[in-house]
Amino acid sequence: MPKTLDGVHVLLVEDNADASEVMTLIMEYQGGLVIRAGDAKAALGLLATRRDERTGPHRRRLRRLPA
Repeated sequence: MPKTLDGVHVLLVEDNADASEVMTLIMEYQGGLVIRAGDAKAALGLLATRRDERTGPHRRRLRRLPA
């Protein structure tokens, strides 16, 4: 099976620990570089630590989501 996520950075936001673990394993097997967050607030914190201009639109979308 070809690795379709080679080098892709993935921010996985999932509050179910088991589901998060399974999805992480699948994406990493496909070559993805996965960072996990348990909720939107934690995801925003992770995005805030990145100095990449591509994270700006994602932060804005996450802020609009209901808590």
